[in-house]
Amino acid sequence: VAAKGQTLTASSGSWTGSTPMTFAYQWRRCDGDDADDCDNVSGAVGQAYALDSDDVGKRIRVNVTASNADGSGQALSNATAKVTEGTPINQVEPRISGTPTEGQQLTATNGTWVGGQPMTFSYQWVRCGANGGDSLGSSCAVISGATKSTYTPAAADVGSRLRVRVTAKNSAGGTTDASNPTAVIAPGKAPANTRRPAITGSMVEGMVITLDRGAWTGASSLSHQWLRCNNAGGDCVSIPGATGTQYRL
Repeated sequence: VAAKGQTLTASSGSWTGSTPMTFAYQWRRCDGDDADDCDNVSGAVGQAYALDSDDVGKRIRVNVTASNADGSGQALSNATAKVTEGTPINQVEPRISGTPTEGQQLTATNGTWVGGQPMTFSYQWVRCGANGGDSLGSSCAVISGATKSTYTPAAADVGSRLRVRVTAKNSAGGTTDASNPTAVIAPGKAPANTRRPAITGSMVEGMVITLDRGAWTGASSLSHQWLRCNNAGGDCVSIPGATGTQYRL
C-alpha cells in the first residue's frame, strides 16, 4: 500500500542470461504527476523500502540491476500510486498499568502510532478469559460504558483478565490494536481506616464546622453523613441532606 509507514517490496522480475545471476536495487522518488521525473532515494538500496514523510505526494519506483559473469542489465519497475499520509499504523502496542484488583484503577497508554496527523484516540475495555483473548481482543466481552483511558475493575471482572482496545483515527481512516492482557483480576479488600475522622470548628449555632475525613486504605471513594446525637454522643440520627464535608450548625 502506497502510504506513509508502509513497507514496499520489490520483485526482481524475469530475466534471460547465464546463471548465476545477482540483483541490486535502487529505489526512486518520482513527481506525483510525472512518473518519469525521478530521483534516487539516498541509501534505499534494499529489496524493501519503508515509506516516510518525504514520500507523501510522490510516486515510487525501483530500478533493478541484474548481473552475471557476462555483464549487467537494468529495468525500472512500474510506479506506485501517489503516496498518501495513510491510516494509523501501530508500532508499539497500548499498555495497561496499575494493580489488577477490584476497586483499583487501571490506566491505558495509547501505544506508538505512525500515520497522518492529527490523530485522535478512543478506548474500549474488554473482559477476557484466562487466555487473554485473540491478538486484537475481539473475542473478549465488551464492558459497557468503559470507554475512557482509565477503568476501575468491578466485582464482575474478578477472575477475568482485562484488555483495552485502542482505536487511532486520522483523516484517512481508523485502525484498532489491543493492549496486553492484565493478570487475573483479584477480589478487592474492604477499606480500612488508619486515622479516625475528626471535626474542626466552633460548636456554636450558626457556625460552619468542617470534616477531616481521616485516612483510609483500599478506598476508591468516600461519602459522608452528618449525625445529630444526644449530649453523651449516642442515640444518633442522620441529618437530612447533610452529606458534604462542611455543615452549618
